[in-house]
Amino acid sequence: MASFAGWRARRHRALYWTCAVLAAVALVGGGVAAYVSYADTGGPAGAVRGYFAALARGDAPAALAFGDIPAGPRDYLTRAVLHEQQRLAPMRDVHVTGTSRTGDKATVAVSYRLQFGAGTQQFSDEVDVQRRHDTWHLTSVAVSTQLQLAQAEDRARILDTTVPTGPVLLFPGAVPISFDTPYLQLSAATSSVQLDGSGQTQLIVEASPQGRSAVLAALRTLFTPCLAGSPSADPRCPLPTPRGVPGSLHGAITGAFAPDATVAVTSVAAGQLEVTGHVKVSGRYQELDFSDLPVPHSGTVSVLLSASSYATTPLRLSWQVQS
Repeated sequence: MASFAGWRARRHRALYWTCAVLAAVALVGGGVAAYVSYADTGGPAGAVRGYFAALARGDAPAALAFGDIPAGPRDYLTRAVLHEQQRLAPMRDVHVTGTSRTGDKATVAVSYRLQFGAGTQQFSDEVDVQRRHDTWHLTSVAVSTQLQLAQAEDRARILDTTVPTGPVLLFPGAVPISFDTPYLQLSAATSSVQLDGSGQTQLIVEASPQGRSAVLAALRTLFTPCLAGSPSADPRCPLPTPRGVPGSLHGAITGAFAPDATVAVTSVAAGQLEVTGHVKVSGRYQELDFSDLPVPHSGTVSVLLSASSYATTPLRLSWQVQS
């Protein structure tokens, strides 16, 4: 009986120490997890990492909680607008590259990539942070800027609203502007804002890849009747020389069609596309001499094409008058 009682005592002591060890392991593990969590978002660099992580996952309330909101309209500091920014150009590979600290103030350098549809752009930013009650906060969690569109402003939208003319607050990243036509887009080189920038953001509008393809296809369709050599041809059809006789060009395109073509967006508010390029034609045409008499020519010639259309579907290209 005594041996049985001793066995029970030893068993209870073993269970006690096992539980104690497990509790210690759990305590240490929890402490490690808590420290790692703090290291991710604690201190000046951690606050900046946490802020940009919230931006990258589209969590606007979390991003705003990391610091102060500057004065200005807050209409675009929303989850919907941030999601639109991430849709246009997801934020990737955020890295803190340096920290400069003086007392309760610090400046954190950060780099990241924005993946625009037209290609990836690398950016850097400098973020001011300040310590309050042992917690680091960003001095500004938004960019105050005025969006300047010199082209196609009537077709630009931020979600379902027109682009404001006055200052706005935006999260850093892609400018959340899209267009009511698939033929236009913002140039990736000018379509972002950073925390260390302020004032005006000059935006350049360009033809999208879909817009460029549609314009070139429409240009070829427009030029084909001009090669029929018919007196009923559009009098504005392009000719090899300024003194060419309208309707006299007859031939066929040789080689690639307008390999040097450029498609630009003009300053017209309604969004106008202008295409310019050269095409080689093998055939014949007539040219007026200095006595205004038609002189026949033949061979392979280069014809300058220039046409424009509003950025609507379908495109309605018309020839630009050449001087």
